[in-house]
Amino acid sequence: PFLFFIRERLSGAILFAGKIASPAVD
Repeated sequence: PFLFFIRERLSGAILFAGKIASPAVD
């Protein structure tokens, strides 16, 4: 469960960063 939590957290962080970087790249 811990590893799953880390992976889910990492995936969320990547999506969050992408959402923030999207306007900057555009």
